[in-house]
Amino acid sequence: MYGMLERRAEELRSYRALRAYGLSGYEAKAYIALAVNGPSTAKQVAELANIPYTKVYDTLSKLEAKGMAEAIPGRPMKYRAVPPSEVASVVREHLSSIASQVEGALIEELQPLYESRGAMGPISGVLRRLRDLDAALARMMGGASSRASIHLGWVDAPYLDRLIGQVRAALSRGLEVKALVSRGCLKSPRAKELVGLVEARIARSVIPVNVVVVDGSQAILTLASMVGGRPSRRLALVISLRELVELIDEYIEMAWSSASEAPTRYRT
Repeated sequence: MYGMLERRAEELRSYRALRAYGLSGYEAKAYIALAVNGPSTAKQVAELANIPYTKVYDTLSKLEAKGMAEAIPGRPMKYRAVPPSEVASVVREHLSSIASQVEGALIEELQPLYESRGAMGPISGVLRRLRDLDAALARMMGGASSRASIHLGWVDAPYLDRLIGQVRAALSRGLEVKALVSRGCLKSPRAKELVGLVEARIARSVIPVNVVVVDGSQAILTLASMVGGRPSRRLALVISLRELVELIDEYIEMAWSSASEAPTRYRT
């Protein structure tokens, strides 16, 4: 019978649960042996649970300290298991206490440090290749839940091709999209196409940068050096610091309020 229990112990859900809770293999098997066989001597527990005799007293002492076993005075001394239902209650209270401690430490101590780290590094990514910018736009627009604001300050045809594709996908999902476009950009058929797709306004003069803001929480700001009317070098900044994104969003809103509505001839 002892050997049979030893072979079965590791197959029991109780054994796996006790191990997950933090008991050693010896402790889990000793507790199961006591629960199944009732009050037992240390020698009986060692034989039943296949624990080296040199380890069994230390194992039983640890079970006592954890409130899972009790010593019964006598000659020889025996040990009995605390009822499993009581152990379950102790485990629940202990885990609840640990969870509260972890939650408090993370929120009160680490969260402020995490946020201050973010404040020191608001640029979460610098993109130099168009394909990386394309992937970042897809991730950000694809993850938007309510709205996107676009600031188009200069014409970059490959960028606009990708942006328009993302805008069409966003509109099909019911996203609210609006664009503030520089008057000079309207010489581009692609810019006109963008204006025709969304709620748009035309500004006489805007800063020559391209910006996409989603949900007021993320932004991609794209700059370029221009040669012969074309971007010779493109640099995109992925911005995740909420305070900075909110300021960018506020600038777009301020410029939007003073801009003119897009001519109806651009509407598709």
